[in-house]
Amino acid sequence: MGLVFWAVALTALLVAFRRPVVHADAEDAALARALLTEYGGSTLSFISTWDGNHYWFDGGGRAAVPYRVIATVALTTGDPFGEPGARRRAVAGFARYCDTRGWTPCFYSVSADAQQAAEQLGWRSLQVAEDTVVPLPDLAFTGKKWQSSGPR
Repeated sequence: MGLVFWAVALTALLVAFRRPVVHADAEDAALARALLTEYGGSTLSFISTWDGNHYWFDGGGRAAVPYRVIATVALTTGDPFGEPGARRRAVAGFARYCDTRGWTPCFYSVSADAQQAAEQLGWRSLQVAEDTVVPLPDLAFTGKKWQSSGPR
């Protein structure tokens, strides 16, 4: 009886700590890049093109959500991207997709538009940081602090 107990207990632990199997697909990555190229994205959209990301697409392939599954949390890497009209709907669509798989969706570093779409689903939000955007064409290192005064 003791052997059966330990076998069941170890099996239950293994099932509890297993990671869900999620496969990356080169076609999905290419479609995601095409949507980003055509419609643009947020300040962190470049993260969505990194290896290891997966993509959820709406039914028409007009919007996408990049994500990674960690334990049972589907962590997004920025806003949904694609056609502007489809982005807000993508939040709810991705949430339904996660729900059918037993994952908890977590949108990280999103715009106010995606935040509002999530709040309409009854979700809460928390600001943990803010992006600083520097307009590079106007950037100039001038003034006394930037002048070389030689060795001291």
